[in-house]
Amino acid sequence: LVTLVVLAEVVVMMVGRIGSFGAALATLLFAPAVLLNVFLLVLSMFGANLLFPIIVDRGRGVIGSLSYLLSLLKRAPGRVVFYLGLSAVVTWVATLVLWFLVLGAVSLTTSALTWGMGVENTTQMLSDSVLGALPFLGGGLGSALSLFGMDAPTDYAFAGLLLQLGLLLTLAVAFAFPMVLQVATSSAVYLSVKDEVAG
Repeated sequence: LVTLVVLAEVVVMMVGRIGSFGAALATLLFAPAVLLNVFLLVLSMFGANLLFPIIVDRGRGVIGSLSYLLSLLKRAPGRVVFYLGLSAVVTWVATLVLWFLVLGAVSLTTSALTWGMGVENTTQMLSDSVLGALPFLGGGLGSALSLFGMDAPTDYAFAGLLLQLGLLLTLAVAFAFPMVLQVATSSAVYLSVKDEVAG
């Protein structure tokens, strides 16, 4: 759709080749063409978020879902852009709040860890890399043996590994949150727009 509109704009803008009158006409058409292109790009970008909810709801393949998406966008383009724009803003704000909470929680927990373990022990644990714990883990059930009183490690490599894995898991959840929320809000937008158009 966007490609066809751009090709039509190219044909219309060829008027600019016809002397000064054509150039003036092409210049006058430029601003409406820009607004139309912005609208189409936003519609295409946000409309893509509706494809997977349509596939799930309608039970069709990709081609059938694309044709339904295009018909939905033709029937209610303003609503789709407004609702999906609103869902993008909600996702952005919720992600900022989540990141603020996660960074605050990590900061508080790191401070508590530093006060509890002491600065030197915490620094050593945080500076040990993940690779520093591998000889301990790969030494043939090292952690299991230490539970039975056999040569527990004296360094903080394993504790550093656990801390890094915990931070990695926290970051993975924080990075996945906006994607999951965007899919959920897009599904809600699709169901709302579908009902409005049908009703």
